[in-house]
Amino acid sequence: MTCSRRQTRIVSPILQMIPLRTVTPTALPSLSRRWRNDPGSDPLPVLWRASSNQQPRLAVRPSPRGVRLHRVPRPGAGHRVPTRAGRWREGRGRVRCRLCLEHPRPGGRMTPTEAILAALKGRTRLINGTTDELKALLAEANKQVMAILASAPSDYQQWLLPQLRAEIGRVMEALGTEAAAVVDGGQVAAWRGGSAMVDSSLAASGISAALPQLDVVQLGAMRSFLTEKISGISTEAANRINTQLGLVTMGAQTPFDAIKAVTTTLNEATYKRATTIVHTELNRAFSTANQLRMEQSAEAVPGLKKRWVQSGKREPRPEHVAIHGQEQPVDKPFLLEGGAVKLMYPGDPTGPARHTINCGCVSVPVVPKDNPYGLKRTTKDPADAEKARARAALKAAQSKG
Repeated sequence: MTCSRRQTRIVSPILQMIPLRTVTPTALPSLSRRWRNDPGSDPLPVLWRASSNQQPRLAVRPSPRGVRLHRVPRPGAGHRVPTRAGRWREGRGRVRCRLCLEHPRPGGRMTPTEAILAALKGRTRLINGTTDELKALLAEANKQVMAILASAPSDYQQWLLPQLRAEIGRVMEALGTEAAAVVDGGQVAAWRGGSAMVDSSLAASGISAALPQLDVVQLGAMRSFLTEKISGISTEAANRINTQLGLVTMGAQTPFDAIKAVTTTLNEATYKRATTIVHTELNRAFSTANQLRMEQSAEAVPGLKKRWVQSGKREPRPEHVAIHGQEQPVDKPFLLEGGAVKLMYPGDPTGPARHTINCGCVSVPVVPKDNPYGLKRTTKDPADAEKARARAALKAAQSKG
């Protein structure tokens, strides 16, 4: 029995007989509050109708966290969905069958896929937050520079170039210091997030191991490199601004044109350069810690592998899309371009720049399924117990029928 959920589950035919009822959208808030306060008060799933004369579109079920919505099967081709009577019918598109209305997982533990997705969402929030902070710093620097230029005489012959350069130099130096502090904190958080993703994924698989902390020597080198690059951005911006000021002093352009060029330099060129550096280096810190943690985990989990997962960007690199899903042992590199390029992990600094700059791909751990080394799980997997109960119930139903 299959459905469009990421994880295929075998569920007892008894769950196919779950009674369904309908509610209007206005009733959802009250149901959500009731289920959140007492999940056992109303255990029956419901169907949400947008209006009384429309077909149900979303299935709602109670959850300790409130309401969860699932798409309701629609007639058509492309997906096998069991009916309430236990017969099969076809569904269309990305639909969810009624078997998805089962009870939440015991203990609320995440699956390995959910743990990885949660870690990647955290990485995205971290990168976006760091980028937003840099944007705010650049906007403040632009405001200060504009105030300095506005206070200068309107006649270009009266512009005091040394004084203006000194004042703008102080603003750019402060920008470099503050920006370096922001990205440094983001890089440390990305390093921790990459390590935590491996731990949470293995824990969701029912495997736990006492592992030491990662060696921070490599992190220290990466922090120094990133700080230098971010500081270099402010220095480069200051040089571009000084060039514009020199053109005004020589009469090659008007102060108005200089102010326009300075604004473009800070708001477009510098911001674009800073964004590229932040995305590249924070993803690299995340992937480096992820690789080091998997190497540590491989000692406690024999047969552990890693899988390349593409970033999902609108315009990804074709070479990265081509190796999406490629699995390699933890200590072996991924093979790109038919083996011509080898990367230990996405953003590997030893790889060519065309494969590492602004790369958002990720390497995820893959626990061996066949367990060839006699690996024992330290915790019970609720999905395995659920499948065993489903098989027993199905066998009993077949023997009666």
